Amino acid sequence: MTTHIRLAILIFGMLSASASADIMVSREVKFDGIQGMGASTKTTQTWFSGNRQREQDIADKKATSFLAKLASNDKVRITRLDKKVMWIVDDPKKRYQEVSLTTTPTESKSESDPTDGSDPEKPGKPTSRVSKAEFKVVAGGQKKTINGYPCQDYTLTALIEIEDLESHEKSGLKMITTLWTTPETGPIAKLQQEETAYAKAWAQAIGGAAHSSDMQVMGSAMMAGLMGTGEKELSKALAGMPAEMKKVKGYPILTRVEWSGTDAGVSVATTTEIKSISSEPLPASLFEVPAGYKKTS
Repeated sequence: MTTHIRLAILIFGMLSASASADIMVSREVKFDGIQGMGASTKTTQTWFSGNRQREQDIADKKATSFLAKLASNDKVRITRLDKKVMWIVDDPKKRYQEVSLTTTPTESKSESDPTDGSDPEKPGKPTSRVSKAEFKVVAGGQKKTINGYPCQDYTLTALIEIEDLESHEKSGLKMITTLWTTPETGPIAKLQQEETAYAKAWAQAIGGAAHSSDMQVMGSAMMAGLMGTGEKELSKALAGMPAEMKKVKGYPILTRVEWSGTDAGVSVATTTEIKSISSEPLPASLFEVPAGYKKTS
C-alpha cells in the first residue's frame, strides 16, 4: 500500500462521522479497485443495543478476485463493552476467537518507553514540509431521493502538497468527497443517537476520555510520520477543517471518496451507501456466542 493511499485512509477516517434503542443499519461498500484491479463490493450489517454491537460482512457471491473475496467474508464480530471483549465468530466452522479490549502494561509499552533507552522528547527531524494545504466544503444545491431518504449534496475537496526539504521536489494528495445527506429525523436520528452513545461507551471501556485524546494525537502523529513533516506544522495546515465541516447539514446516506497522488497518477475510490435501517427490538442471543462453539486462540 503506497504512502498516498495510507494517508488518504487516515484523512478519510477524520472526515467520517459509527437512553439507547435497538437498531440495525445495512451499508454497502464499493471499492473501485486500483487501475481497474481488485474491485469489490460488500454489505456490512451492524446491530446496536446499548453497549453491545454485532457486525457482519455479507459475502459477495459474485466475487472472483482474491481481494474481493477477502473483503467479503461471513465472519461475525460481536463487541461487548460490558465485558470488554470482542468475539470473532466463524459460523461455518462453529468456533470463535476472543479479543480483549484492554491492554496489559506489557502490551501498552511503546518503543519510546524511557526504560528502553530512547528519548521520546527528541522526535526525528522532519524531512518535508507542508507547502500547500486546502480544504473546502461546497453545497451543490442538488436534491434526490436515495433508498427512500430525501438527500442534498455536498462536495468536500482536500489538497495537501508536500515539499522535500532536500530535493525540493513536490508531491501531494488530492481527495474529493461527495456526500448525499438527509435530515436527522426519524430512524436517522435514532441511528445517529445510538452510534454516538456507543462511541462514548467504547472510549470509556478502553480507557476513558484520556484515551480518546491520545488516539487523536496518535492519528496526527501517524499522518505526520507518513508525510515526513512535523506534527505541529501538519496540525496548523489542517486547522480549518472543523469550521468547513460545520457547513455539512444532515446525516450521510451516500459517501463517495476519490483520492489520488498528484505525482503518481493513481486514483482510488470507494462508495458507501446506507441501504436500510431497522429499529425493531433485538434478541439478547444476537450478542452472544452460540452454545457449543469452540474457542480458539
